[in-house]
Amino acid sequence: MERRHADRLREKFGTALVDTPVIILRIPDTYPFLDAGLQQLLRDKLRESAAVVAGYGRATSRPWR
Repeated sequence: MERRHADRLREKFGTALVDTPVIILRIPDTYPFLDAGLQQLLRDKLRESAAVVAGYGRATSRPWR
């Protein structure tokens, strides 16, 4: 997700996202479909993001920003 996508989400769902983290992975849109390098990059980035989210309000059902 790019910054502009996060901005669109906030515009459309602003009140619903007030206390919800939206994580931007900053992965360039230059990979072909199902590229092995992209898949590994996604695994790595999501692992990092999950570590950040793990400590975020366990009572909430929407842990992403």
